[in-house]
Amino acid sequence: MDYFLKILKWIINALALEPKNLHSLLPVGDFIPLELVQQYEGVVDEDLSNIRSILSASQLDKIEPLNTWLYTLI
Repeated sequence: MDYFLKILKWIINALALEPKNLHSLLPVGDFIPLELVQQYEGVVDEDLSNIRSILSASQLDKIEPLNTWLYTLI
């Protein structure tokens, strides 16, 4: 479960970066939003089932809007 939290934290931090800095994190030529969403999808299922057991109710409430937004991109 620690794996899921590390990747989730990385993705959220990456989404918060300025675009020019974000380019330095991913392979050249990658479509950045798609790459991040695909990584997010691999870590967090649509219903948050991969991380539901390791987050508090408060944390889940706060991540649900992000989850909804990212799944609209998929």
